[in-house]
Amino acid sequence: MMFLIGLFSLFLAISASFLANYSLGVLFGLAAIRNFVFCYLDGRVRKGKKVYKWLPYSLAVVFAAATITATALLWHTGMALWLEVLICVTLLGLIAGNVLPGTNLIRISYIANRSFNIINHIYFNNVIAVIIAVSAITSNIVYYIRQFVAWNKGRKAVNNE
Repeated sequence: MMFLIGLFSLFLAISASFLANYSLGVLFGLAAIRNFVFCYLDGRVRKGKKVYKWLPYSLAVVFAAATITATALLWHTGMALWLEVLICVTLLGLIAGNVLPGTNLIRISYIANRSFNIINHIYFNNVIAVIIAVSAITSNIVYYIRQFVAWNKGRKAVNNE
C-alpha cells in the first residue's frame, strides 16, 4: 500500500510541477521518496531482516526537516501562508505516522492533508488532483464508517446478552 501511495505521490508531484505549483510538487516528491523508503524498511522487517530501531526515527527527522525547509523556502507568493503551514503540519503528522504504531494518525493526517490540498489544487486549476484528493478522503471516511459500524454491532451484541 505504501508503495502505491508513493507512486501516486510521485505522479502528483509531476502534475503539480507542470502547473508551476513547485511548493506542492516538492512536498509530494518528498512524500513519494518517504513512502518508498519506509516501504523498503517495512519489507525488510517482514522478511525478518534486521532494521536498526534508530533508523526509521532518524529518517523521519530527516524527512520532517526537509518538509519544513521546503515549505519555508518554496512558499508560493500567491498562496495563503496559513494554507502552506497547515499542509506542512499535516505532512509532519504523516511522517510521525510512519514510525508510530497504528494507522489512525496517518489516516487523520491524510484526510486533513488532502482537505488542505484541495484548496491548493483549486488555486492552481488542478482538477485531476482535486478528484484524487476527494477520492482519498472518501476512502478514509468509508474506512471509519465501517469501523464504527463494526464497533456498534459488537457493542449491541454485548448489550443483548
